[in-house]
Amino acid sequence: MRIRRLVGAAVLALAAACRPQPQADPAAEERAIRDIAARQNGFFAARDTLAVGALYAPDAVLMPAGRPRVFGPDSIRHSFAASAEWNTGLRVTPVRIYVARSGELAVEDGDWEWRGRTQQGETREMGKHIVVWVKREGTWKMFRDIFNGDGPAAPPTTPPSPAPAGTTNR
Repeated sequence: MRIRRLVGAAVLALAAACRPQPQADPAAEERAIRDIAARQNGFFAARDTLAVGALYAPDAVLMPAGRPRVFGPDSIRHSFAASAEWNTGLRVTPVRIYVARSGELAVEDGDWEWRGRTQQGETREMGKHIVVWVKREGTWKMFRDIFNGDGPAAPPTTPPSPAPAGTTNR
């Protein structure tokens, strides 16, 4: 009798483990991420770097163009705070958001626009970004955030080395 119960419990456990997992609603998940991006723009406008940092996962990495990686929400918040003095506007616009079937991972590609004050006066820069989102405890968090500008690349600081004999620089 006891073995029958154990076998029955094992069969029920296997049946529960094998049933299809519910799929996420990609449209609802995309709306949730777009709502976070809208809140993020509000945080940028208010220069609320604490709120900006809270949008990132504990193991997040910010990868700004031309600068070293920034690890974790506190360092990311400090990175945004360091530029707040001369930043007069930053806005991100998600263009496309791809949500995994599981609803636990999403990739956003979008555009950004930055305005700021420099010694030469007001400036404006535009670019694109990729954000990898993870859903942790039911909340979307930025896991990887990389961006670069659309402007011309900076000139090299050193001239290129001559090509070895018999090859060409391309």
